[in-house]
Amino acid sequence: MERPAVLMIVTQLSTLSALLLLCLAPRGLDAKPRALFVFGDSYADTGNHSPYVPILNRPWKLPYGSTWPGEGSGRYSDGKIFTDFFAEYLGFPAAPMTARMAKGKKQYDDSMHGINFAYGGSGMFSTFGPLIDPVHLQIKQFSQMIESGFLSKDLIAESMVLFVVCGNDYTAYGDKHPNDEGILDFVPSVASEIDGSLKAFQALGVKKISITKMLPYGCYPKITSKVNYISCNASENARTILHNKLITDYVTAFKELHPDIEVMMLDFQQAFELSFQGHYDTDDLLLSDNLGFQRRVQLRPCCEGIGGASCGEKDLFGRKQYTVCESPEDSFFWDNVHPSQAGWETLCKVLFGPLPY
Repeated sequence: MERPAVLMIVTQLSTLSALLLLCLAPRGLDAKPRALFVFGDSYADTGNHSPYVPILNRPWKLPYGSTWPGEGSGRYSDGKIFTDFFAEYLGFPAAPMTARMAKGKKQYDDSMHGINFAYGGSGMFSTFGPLIDPVHLQIKQFSQMIESGFLSKDLIAESMVLFVVCGNDYTAYGDKHPNDEGILDFVPSVASEIDGSLKAFQALGVKKISITKMLPYGCYPKITSKVNYISCNASENARTILHNKLITDYVTAFKELHPDIEVMMLDFQQAFELSFQGHYDTDDLLLSDNLGFQRRVQLRPCCEGIGGASCGEKDLFGRKQYTVCESPEDSFFWDNVHPSQAGWETLCKVLFGPLPY
């Protein structure tokens, strides 16, 4: 696999950072679970949105999927996303089957590698309308498959849950509260719902859970675009810090109550900071590879909407309302909130080390 330009960041980590990587690496990944069950939002969704519903099918159309597989695949990126890389690190040949596809199956078989219930736009609460399934409905689908016998209790006990929640609740809250009034009182309610989901997984017989912390919310391009991508927003990042602290506290308490359940925290925030060695307060980074050639790694998204439009949007005449950079591998972010394939690969390399092949 050709190394993306953003991965050059990782090769330049200091000795201290390299030691920190060892602390970040989750335990237990050397033992392959029987299957992977995924819950959360667009950072984990590999195609649960219908390709036939216009309001939902943007990730099924180019330029999404332009790096891999060469066409839209329902993923919110130019290629692979976190679920794909996480499945590879666990030893699966592919990401688990989407719940949308699994509904057409009469019985579960191991070639499905699990089921992905994650849904782009989802959160712990209602976010962007009735077409978006919140996490509690994803877990309900999971529970119904267990109750019906489609998923056996033995399978669940021998498998892993990946739980990814990265900010849609806060975006939806901001849409209703333009000045973000009360946001720091809202964060604990989101964290409490996440804790409730952990308890729901435990009640369903799950024995291994991997849960993500949030990326720095104030570094998302939709935030940094207001200052031409030259700096992150410290006040927006405050919610990330509080969110991640509360999640850590809840996970600690959960593990004490349920020592038989292995819970691994995937620290997106620290992995992001280590990837850029804290230097994410400028528009781009000038890096040197092993041969001495310099390349710029940008935090500016590769795919940018024009005049308030989003990546992938077209007008009534079919004209593109967005631009796409020449080298997605040089951008950490693909669009205004989602990492590129190269960005995800960078985070995973920091979290887990080189791919096991």
